Amino acid sequence: MANRTRLLASAAGYVVLVIASVVVMDWFQMTMAIDGHVGTIGIGLRSINVCQSDGVCASVSYGNLALRGSFPLAAAITFWGSLLTALLVVYQAGTRLLSGAASESLSSHGIKACFTMILGAAAAGFLFGPEGGSDAAKMMGLDLERTWAPVMLIAAHLLGMAVLRFAVSNDSADDEAPYVPIKVERPVTPATEQVVTGPLPTMPDHLRKKLSYMTVTAEITRAGIDARREDGTSMLVLWRDVVGVVARRLPPEHDGATFVDIVSMPGTTLRVMAWTRLTGEPLVGADDARARALVTLVISHCPTIKVDPKTRQFVDGELAAQLPDVATLGAHDARLA
Repeated sequence: MANRTRLLASAAGYVVLVIASVVVMDWFQMTMAIDGHVGTIGIGLRSINVCQSDGVCASVSYGNLALRGSFPLAAAITFWGSLLTALLVVYQAGTRLLSGAASESLSSHGIKACFTMILGAAAAGFLFGPEGGSDAAKMMGLDLERTWAPVMLIAAHLLGMAVLRFAVSNDSADDEAPYVPIKVERPVTPATEQVVTGPLPTMPDHLRKKLSYMTVTAEITRAGIDARREDGTSMLVLWRDVVGVVARRLPPEHDGATFVDIVSMPGTTLRVMAWTRLTGEPLVGADDARARALVTLVISHCPTIKVDPKTRQFVDGELAAQLPDVATLGAHDARLA
């Protein structure tokens, strides 16, 4: 529970700091004295708020003002950028807390976004001051003071970076049983068959948009597979949701290439081909050797899944069973839908 509590508390603190600094608090304040009455002008990231001593306040957004200088632009970028970044941080933290795994690529992008917002907060809070800080304003008796909001937002995004790291780090999981590698009884292939030289093959043009579940990239992690399919769909398939793995060869009219289907929840099947870019856990080998290594890896993470006899024969070193024609491939795809 300690790791779960740390992630939840960090995420909650991050949200509170962001909302307080970009929505609630003013970034600059000026005190004014007119006809014996004392009032304040608060300058935030979205508007200017004027409050008199009798408690009457008015707010004017920057869109209704013709402001000079770089502050309005820097303020708008910091405001909207911080809110969007906060949504990403909350999504990553929530995904980790609810499902036990978060996307490493999203955390990487989120950390970059947090760093960008730190620069934006520094620019809006310290580099580009509002026009109220001019000498003319001071001659009118307006004393411009910076509040703690810029520092709070910088601290918030530093905390956001930590939240994003907690969401994908191995030691931030709940009280899980320690991971024990699964011993595969059957040898995969001789090591000499798994030596790779040269880049991955490219997808043949005549097969583009022809294969169901075609996966372009897949990042293999301890929690599952973070993949993007050819149709642009991004999905995170957790190991606990995988129910089967199938190795086959395409029909002759599709060049007879070997493919591996990782079957999980409806609509989330991943089809890995020789040209699919795999990252994360290393898979040594090319073509059939890499496919065998992938099947073995899936079985090691999911020892209770269904593995049909033809796929086991492929793991033992035989060629994958070939689908005779496109119609058979379509029936195969329909069963995995």
